[in-house]
Amino acid sequence: MKGVILEKGIENFTKLNLFLPAIKEDICSYNWLITDIDSDYSSDSLVEKGYEFLSGEAFVELIKNDEYKFVWGVFSAFSKDVSLDEILSNGIPFADGYTGFWKSTVSLQNSLAITELVLWDGMLAMIISCEEDVINKFLAFYSSGKDLEEYNKSLL
Repeated sequence: MKGVILEKGIENFTKLNLFLPAIKEDICSYNWLITDIDSDYSSDSLVEKGYEFLSGEAFVELIKNDEYKFVWGVFSAFSKDVSLDEILSNGIPFADGYTGFWKSTVSLQNSLAITELVLWDGMLAMIISCEEDVINKFLAFYSSGKDLEEYNKSLL
């Protein structure tokens, strides 16, 4: 499990399409659970259930035009063969208050997730993944990105 934190280098951490270039070829390979949203984006599912579950293709459509501003949110990628019921039985990820972001060994909130993209108060973003390739793509694309575990150690 690895993570990246982005604190600077991206003018505004509220536009999800800023993250598309780093992992655009990977997004459609997964289904995405959107949770803990503070945004001008809304859907019936978010209002009624507190989450939205999208195919990778629908997720790309949502973010590609840069219409919405996301201040807080967790965007979790899951293998397409994992059912929504299985995902929900492992808990709904949240941004503020999850201590696993700030430990020396970072962790995903939902044990079935492959990657979590977390937008934190419009000020920073974190990407945590069990796929090292995803982390390497973010580090290669965003030179200001820092290894999240090293970042956490520097806070001690």
